[in-house]
Amino acid sequence: MSPVYFKGNDITSNQVAKLSVPLHLMQRIYGGGKDDLESTLPIDWEKPSKTINHRSAKRVVSLINSIRKESDGKKQDPKEDAVQGNVRLFIVNSSGADKSEVEDKIREKMASITGDSLWSEPSQSKVLTLEHAMAASRGGFDKFYVPLAKIDYLRDSLLNGTNISLRFLCSQFLPFIHAIRARNDFLIANLIKKNSHIISFNNFRFREEPIATLKETDHAVALVSKLIVDNDPTIWSVLRLVNEHNLLHIPETLQALFVNGDKGSEAEEIQISDTLSAWDLALKAPLSHLNSYDLYINEQLGFATHQGVKGLEFERVLAIMDDDEANGFLFKYEKLFGAEALSDKDLKNVAEGRDNVISRTRRLFYVICSRAEKSLAVVAYTKAPEAVKRKSLESGWFRESEIEVL
Repeated sequence: MSPVYFKGNDITSNQVAKLSVPLHLMQRIYGGGKDDLESTLPIDWEKPSKTINHRSAKRVVSLINSIRKESDGKKQDPKEDAVQGNVRLFIVNSSGADKSEVEDKIREKMASITGDSLWSEPSQSKVLTLEHAMAASRGGFDKFYVPLAKIDYLRDSLLNGTNISLRFLCSQFLPFIHAIRARNDFLIANLIKKNSHIISFNNFRFREEPIATLKETDHAVALVSKLIVDNDPTIWSVLRLVNEHNLLHIPETLQALFVNGDKGSEAEEIQISDTLSAWDLALKAPLSHLNSYDLYINEQLGFATHQGVKGLEFERVLAIMDDDEANGFLFKYEKLFGAEALSDKDLKNVAEGRDNVISRTRRLFYVICSRAEKSLAVVAYTKAPEAVKRKSLESGWFRESEIEVL
């Protein structure tokens, strides 16, 4: 919760209240804005601050205090009845690591360390990654997500659901698939009636031969059922059947995949070609990848990004730090943990007191650690394990007994 600044003890109808609600300094992930808003306030303004952390276990609060010490030095106390909690740093050599196997092993270790068996169940811990693509590879939807994310104008809509084709796949196509797998004939019929013209008096054939049309529709549903029940076919193979039998009305962009050629200007053809090529690759993904993608964007898969969890809290947090996989430049955990030297630009920014890669990454590190209510596992993939361990100990972030090099 952000502090509120105000003047005076009482506010009357004749008094102009001056209120300011700045962001918590350590929650300011990106650059921009005022670094130290308090210093600009009049000296007679009261400045209450949040001194009690009502979210996290004692050990988690101690950790985030030690991280914050190098920023503004402010501290919080855990609430009196807070549990002790557990934090661990697992350092993994990034060269040739089987990340899926490593992270499964870490979950088992955390279950043993904490005595909390729910750590062994992937759905019961929140995995925090630097980028959505990292969540995609771990959450089993990368074959669908990655091709589309490479198209600039599709990237945002992949996460906010504004793209027509994505809305169709998630709000019409997937419910139709789920209904067939559940053998829910009533729901199947309703979805076809709602999302297709096949069972409609606007359809000439249905008006003329309703019984025959219904039988043909039942047969088409049976074909889809045979393909998907107890199987994980490609999205394309299922969509092709749905399209052939007009079971759902498919958006134009996806319809274009079923026809040859396209008319338009050369520029339009280039854009359409790139888009259709991305969709072609995405639809070759297994159907399960589309389902996992849908769960992810609806926050039901157990994954989130470091930048997207401000204000949220989770009992068990598995925070992944992997600069190589993230491919970003704003945040560098390797530099924060002393495994990679600062560039000349970094050193210049630090010397001039500007926001820099270290201050940004430290704030992000604070955010992800402070999301944990009871237990936290930080996984650092690095090219220099000993350097990461040394920095973690020197900074007072983790104790020797809390660090494990895998």
